[in-house]
Amino acid sequence: VAERFPRRVAGVRRLRAAMFSEIRVPPDTKYFAEVVVLLTSLGAKRSEYNAGKRVKDLLEIKRVHFKPIDFNRLAREGLADSGEAENLAIQKLLQQNKLQTSGENGDVVLPQIFIDGQYIGGAEELQDMEDDGVLDRILLRQDPTWPVDEILPGVMTIEEALRMHAAFGDYLSDEECDDEEDGVDELG
Repeated sequence: VAERFPRRVAGVRRLRAAMFSEIRVPPDTKYFAEVVVLLTSLGAKRSEYNAGKRVKDLLEIKRVHFKPIDFNRLAREGLADSGEAENLAIQKLLQQNKLQTSGENGDVVLPQIFIDGQYIGGAEELQDMEDDGVLDRILLRQDPTWPVDEILPGVMTIEEALRMHAAFGDYLSDEECDDEEDGVDELG
């Protein structure tokens, strides 16, 4: 199949990768604080991309549900009428003056992490909170001094993530990938 339909096999792989890029392991429901992460998927912004990956990796290792917002040009220009979660989050953060910028042209600093609507910083600050033992208390909402002001209440919820994980499972195993490359996987 791979020899006869190389584009189709590649397309299936990309589709599967896209479907599972947000969920690698099911999140743990004990962490119910809303975590919104603004990041970039643009590899050209290598340092920002790598810092965003470190944030995602730490949260996934802890099994924390988070709402990734890919702050690329499309999201920044904002199609406010589209109703997409990315645009809703960006519009709300802009209205509340919470987006962190740098430089004369106001470039948005990435990644940016918000826990229950409170800006905590980027990858280094998140790691510092983890190292200091503060992160779990906030994620568990056990810190009475931490205000809760969710950015996307009811959108991209942990329940939705768990349903997606249950419906689609996990990444393809190495064996399944090898089978596809060998043409064993039937594409219909």
